[in-house]
Amino acid sequence: MNIDDALRQASNELRSQVDDVPVGDFEPNRSAAPLGAAVLVLIVALIAVAGWRATSQEEPVDVVTRPEVPTAVVEPSPAPAEPAPEPDQAETPDASIPLAPQVGQLTAASSGEFFVLSPGVSAWNRDESLLLAYRTGTGGPGHVVFDTATGEMVATVPLDPPDIEQVYWHPLIDETVIAFVGADLVAFDVRGGTTEVLHSFDGCESVDAGYPSPPSITGVLVGFCEGVGSQAVRFDLASGEEDRFSIDDDADAIQVSPSGTYVLTIAPDGLVQVRDVGVSGDGVSFELGGAVLTMITTELGDNAVVAHFDGDSIGSVVLVPLDGSPASVVVGPERGDEYPPSGTQISAMGDRVAFSTAGPVADELGGRIVSVTGFVDAADAATIVQTLPHGSEGLHDYWSRAFVSLSPTGRWIAYASDQGSDRVDLFVTGFDA
Repeated sequence: MNIDDALRQASNELRSQVDDVPVGDFEPNRSAAPLGAAVLVLIVALIAVAGWRATSQEEPVDVVTRPEVPTAVVEPSPAPAEPAPEPDQAETPDASIPLAPQVGQLTAASSGEFFVLSPGVSAWNRDESLLLAYRTGTGGPGHVVFDTATGEMVATVPLDPPDIEQVYWHPLIDETVIAFVGADLVAFDVRGGTTEVLHSFDGCESVDAGYPSPPSITGVLVGFCEGVGSQAVRFDLASGEEDRFSIDDDADAIQVSPSGTYVLTIAPDGLVQVRDVGVSGDGVSFELGGAVLTMITTELGDNAVVAHFDGDSIGSVVLVPLDGSPASVVVGPERGDEYPPSGTQISAMGDRVAFSTAGPVADELGGRIVSVTGFVDAADAATIVQTLPHGSEGLHDYWSRAFVSLSPTGRWIAYASDQGSDRVDLFVTGFDA
């Protein structure tokens, strides 16, 4: 039924109801109840029709709906960030390759302070990271250790050796210094700052080598057993074994060769006696005189390296085989070099030798650090690699000597110099710089 028919039907029904109402003679009547009821019926009908129309689906109607919510704009997710490339990894240093030291002046002595190196003893530890020196003057006496890469003083050594030249690096343990102290062999850990008695020599009042006598590369040490007569001790750092042997009464210094094969005793007159370790009696001998002695091991065996100022073999560097073979002049007049300058100091390692000289730089080899190499097979094959003025003017006597020390690999030379000043500092140069 449409809306018009519904209204028409409601109107007819209302009219029918009105017609049924009895009507009397006309007179005013204040009551309007019947008409109000009729009007009420009509209103109810209209409301019903309106409700029906609102729910009717027969004709299309416009429907107001909730505004459509716009589809949210979804930003595309950023692509996962690629991991940043890792920085190039530094190659792991090969522990067998020593770090390069600081070249040039290593220390900074104060006024009146002297840093010196021990003659005939390597100042470098095994990996060339540390340098052992003796300090005197305003800084107070005692051994000190420097970091070769920075020049920083990393330790003072609390050992009291028989002589200032008898403090050595342990040949088998890095960063450890050793010395005879009284009748004990004592080790000092440079980094840890601790001391340890490695061995006690029972019955000896003290042990003293009487001369710079570093241990062999195999760890053998020798010294005189003081207070027991003509007796020397030999101690093996690797095994911890000690043995003793007799020596000449007149010997005032004792050394062991680099390989540990020979023991050398030195008499006051400069006579050097060479003997096999563990064998009684004397073997080869040679004259040292007033020369400085150091030793090296080459493919030809153990050799003494000395500076000879007289005799049959004269030179700043003379090679003396300990097996009794003839001596060879490496640097000297018979090789076309000048007569050995005074104040020569020598250090040797492998087939390399470095020596320093006193005197004016104007001389051929005077006032210089000299590097020599190439004499493993024959001394006549040796070559002077470089000569470098060391600048020490000798203003402080013994403390101004240009003591030199080759590093274990032979790549570096440490030396002392006063540089014409009121102090003595340590310097480092390359062997062939």
